[in-house]
Amino acid sequence: MLTVATLLWQPNKKSLDFSRCYNETWVEKLYRGFARNLTAPFRFVLYTDRERAYSEPVEQLVQPDLGQGGYGDCIRPYALGAPMILVGLDTVVTGNCDDLARYCLEEK
Repeated sequence: MLTVATLLWQPNKKSLDFSRCYNETWVEKLYRGFARNLTAPFRFVLYTDRERAYSEPVEQLVQPDLGQGGYGDCIRPYALGAPMILVGLDTVVTGNCDDLARYCLEEK
């Protein structure tokens, strides 16, 4: 199964100003963008520093130290070792993503 992954952590001293605006609403908008534009089944995984409440089916992988290493922590989803689309919270999904999903699932 395809995984769509993103990250959200509480801003800290290593966080740049542009990323201090993100919160749970950005996660839900991102999920809905993929839900509208991807026909392949997928799981939506959020790497986060604490449990958060969502109305969408967001699978949360809580890692309390997330973000303390700076933006280098954005490679953590690769530990899943699964076909994945890794996106930032500022991604706006505006069209069909099936070709991207097919590439992730079928290419070697």
